[in-house]
Amino acid sequence: MIGLLRDRSMRTRAFALGLGLAGVALAGAATLDAGRARFFQKSQADREQLREALRRFDMRLNAQEQGAVRDIDARLNAMPQDERDEYLAVLRRYHNWLHQLPERLRDGVLAEPPDRRLKRIQELAAKYPPPDWRPTSSMDFLQIGGTGTFELAALCKAWLALSPADRKAVDGLEVGRRKDELARRGREQKIPREIRPPDYDEARWAEEVEARIRDLRATAAGPRDWLSKIEAKFEQNGANAPDAPPRVRPFVRRLAENLYVEEHKLDHPVDPGRLEQFFGAIPPWIQSTFSAFPGDEARHRLGVVYRLLYPHPEEFRPAAPPAPTPTAPAAKPAAPAPAPRPTAPAAPF
Repeated sequence: MIGLLRDRSMRTRAFALGLGLAGVALAGAATLDAGRARFFQKSQADREQLREALRRFDMRLNAQEQGAVRDIDARLNAMPQDERDEYLAVLRRYHNWLHQLPERLRDGVLAEPPDRRLKRIQELAAKYPPPDWRPTSSMDFLQIGGTGTFELAALCKAWLALSPADRKAVDGLEVGRRKDELARRGREQKIPREIRPPDYDEARWAEEVEARIRDLRATAAGPRDWLSKIEAKFEQNGANAPDAPPRVRPFVRRLAENLYVEEHKLDHPVDPGRLEQFFGAIPPWIQSTFSAFPGDEARHRLGVVYRLLYPHPEEFRPAAPPAPTPTAPAAKPAAPAPAPRPTAPAAPF
């Protein structure tokens, strides 16, 4: 993997910025016929997503950057299956880690010159270490990077409540300020910082989190340093005051939220087409929150956010496009002026 990261073709800002787009190439078929067959086996929504990804690939990357991505794709496809799968898993893990960083740090990594970016990644990995286990659904709730689902629902609600002019103003802010400004505008609209489901019992899910951690301690194989770091977090922030009611500490609160979202089953699933419309109505910098997850998990989380905003039987209604400004009917061309009558020539002197 280090060899790939050090490769000249990996040393482009576009590859790091568009790693999700590179997945389109990395998932491509060895032959056109095989690719076409896989394309038509996908759902209509997946095909539309693929078309959009290809459009962004064409629009955002220049010819040299596209060539770099295709070169990586060709090298991976030339590997034996097992070795290729391992490299793809590492790429996915890096992609997930990058998108779990705070937005300011993530954009800082992408802004680094290629010859310094790997060093910056290593520095951040020490502070924001990726999990030391192979991701499985039973342990995904331990990932705490990025914005929480309940907070994300509040941000989406605040965004959808803005006028087009206000959305443009928020979108035009520098990186790191957009989220805070959107949350501030949400407070002005009486939107809470988090939108929680009615059946969410934080104390119960916090207890379940601690029970899961104890189970992992008893069953995890190999080095357990990562477990010790997590358990140490439970002791941070101090104990509650003797006369204060029990409260869930911030770190545990986030894990409890993650576990609830991971295991929550929607009583009323969302129509895929409507979910796509909802996703398209939020800005790219909120959409990117979901890119750290595989497709099925991203759709599940997006569905949870959707139902927090639109409990059944409510549904998202896309805003109608603005009506064209009526124009005054074209004036009829003026009738040509009558030709002047001929006059008699002047008499000679």
